[in-house]
Amino acid sequence: MITTNLSACCNLFAHIGVNSIDDCTHSEQGAGAVSFTYIVKASEPAVSAALSALATKTFLPLPVYLTLIPVMGGVALSSVSELTFSWKSFNYAMMSNVASASRGLVGKQTLNKKLGKNMNAMNTYAILTLLSSAMLLPVALFLEGPQILNAFGDLQRAGKFSEYIAQTLMAALFYFTYNECAFVCLDNVSPVSHALGNTLKRVFIIVASIIVFGNKMTTQGIVGSVMAVAGVLLYSLAKTKYMPKK
Repeated sequence: MITTNLSACCNLFAHIGVNSIDDCTHSEQGAGAVSFTYIVKASEPAVSAALSALATKTFLPLPVYLTLIPVMGGVALSSVSELTFSWKSFNYAMMSNVASASRGLVGKQTLNKKLGKNMNAMNTYAILTLLSSAMLLPVALFLEGPQILNAFGDLQRAGKFSEYIAQTLMAALFYFTYNECAFVCLDNVSPVSHALGNTLKRVFIIVASIIVFGNKMTTQGIVGSVMAVAGVLLYSLAKTKYMPKK
């Protein structure tokens, strides 16, 4: 139960970090800080590798660690535009990195334990989400309760309350499904591999934005994306060659 609660706490702070990043980059820091934040977030595999070594004494061969560099560098290169340094964004991004990496480590330990009947990865993540929500709800209501009521009142007066609720529920459904799929993946890979995939997804988001929204990709973005994908390939090859066979 302690491991489950700890995993829920890590899950909670990972989401708080991500949403705090969105808040400060969109409200006061601008597009430059968004790029800067993506670069900081690209270091998640390194944070995960460090925590794995410190917390669980799990070490990877040096060539495997080295393959993390092109992945992180490629994602950073794909994301960078005009950089604006922000300590606020940096702190939230690093909090999200540490919490996400810790969630991967503790979540893996949770999955390795037999918690009960039918407690597979999907059901375990559902329980963690409920625990995280129970932890956050009282704090959210205490800190932001009046603002929430005022916002709902503004939406009702504007005639957009139903539309807002529908869009929020759809966003929540997609966001939960995405995180649940990520947790199922964690059940089948190591925490470092999971963090690597979480970082690489940023490249796929960039590519998807090109296909769906017609966004243009710069030469720098193309080079960074190729570098990141090549880094993941090298990571897989290095693990196959240097990791001991089980």
